[in-house]
Amino acid sequence: MDKYAERKNIGKLICQAREEKNISLEQLSEITGLSSIHLSRIEEGRLNIGIDMLSQILNGLDVKIILR
Repeated sequence: MDKYAERKNIGKLICQAREEKNISLEQLSEITGLSSIHLSRIEEGRLNIGIDMLSQILNGLDVKIILR
């Protein structure tokens, strides 16, 4: 099993949410204050992020997490 699978899955979900809202990486960068390079790496699953950064991105996308 790929030890980065969950990171990649979260990155894909972030990318899908961003694209559904027609927001570019540059626009999300402006909204969140995170660099577009970091955001790209997060979407690709190549960067490990913490809860605070994830929250910043989700708030910028106006996305909520529902835990089941």
